[in-house]
Amino acid sequence: MAKTSKEYAAERRAKGLCGTCKNKALPGESRCQTCKDRDAARYRANAKSKRPHAARSERDHETYEIRKIAGLCVGCGKAPQLPGSVYGKVCLEKQRARQQKRAIAHAKTQARKEQVLQTAARKSGICIDCADEDRQIFRDDRCRHCWAKWRARGSVSRHAARCEAGICQNCDNLATNTVRCDICEANRSQQRASNRKQRLCTGCSRPITSGTKCDRCKQQCREKYATRKAAGLCVDCGEPAITGQTKCALCRERARLKNRRKTKQLKDQVLDAYGGPICVGCGEPEKAILKIDHIAQNGAQRRRELLKLLGGTQTMTSQRFYRWLRDNNYPEGFRVLCPTCNKKARKGIPLPNESA
Repeated sequence: MAKTSKEYAAERRAKGLCGTCKNKALPGESRCQTCKDRDAARYRANAKSKRPHAARSERDHETYEIRKIAGLCVGCGKAPQLPGSVYGKVCLEKQRARQQKRAIAHAKTQARKEQVLQTAARKSGICIDCADEDRQIFRDDRCRHCWAKWRARGSVSRHAARCEAGICQNCDNLATNTVRCDICEANRSQQRASNRKQRLCTGCSRPITSGTKCDRCKQQCREKYATRKAAGLCVDCGEPAITGQTKCALCRERARLKNRRKTKQLKDQVLDAYGGPICVGCGEPEKAILKIDHIAQNGAQRRRELLKLLGGTQTMTSQRFYRWLRDNNYPEGFRVLCPTCNKKARKGIPLPNESA
């Protein structure tokens, strides 16, 4: 291993030589007369060069304070100070130009450093932003999380960027079917259910008298909806919407999956309330084909009455019907049937279990 300059200097001093050069050192010292004179000259030169700078700094500080108190520009001492500044108009423009120049130079330096780091990360096959070796590359040499942040810097919203990357809106886990992961979706559903029971707004947790949201949250939702719809954007994420629609393709698909999931949950609750997921006519256990049958066979009339009662102009969908059954504590007059038994009951044919 090569010796350092300090080790060489120590060896020279041990031999009685100058630690800087190889000449003979003065008696009782570690340097020769030539090196001592040279160092002394350097010290005097440095001290002499620093003196005027210190004096000039003191004079500049005094001039600054005098001009500031007098209300004059601290740069030129002639123009009056602008409101909220210690500079005049001309000097303020020069100062801003200097600051902008420094900022541009600093940004260029940082960009060069970042480019060097990104090039090295790209060659290593890791994310060019976080350089995390455990994260896989998603797009544009970035992992999912960094790609979503990079997309959100432009005109794309954070919500849309994370949806496109498949990341949960609340944490950094991967989203499943919705905009959130299973854990965050369960926590959100639990919180909203708790707020509904306590008559609190599901958006801001303020006390409410009716519905699920307070007047403030309703107004905010209406304004955001109207603004995005007028601009031709998706009312959910703010991305360009499909022509003639109010949502983009991604949000339409997400809404379809969410609606299907809610309908399935409501259907499971209704089936359990009316004896479980099994046909009372033939014992069919396939949940996907089971339906709620009107024992009195007055389904059409009941649907018209429910539409008038609910005050809506929409059709009576399965989800609305299940929700009405749940909100009315599952009234009597209904049963679980499969499609075959439902047709038999409508035509007055005895069901298998009834005939037995």
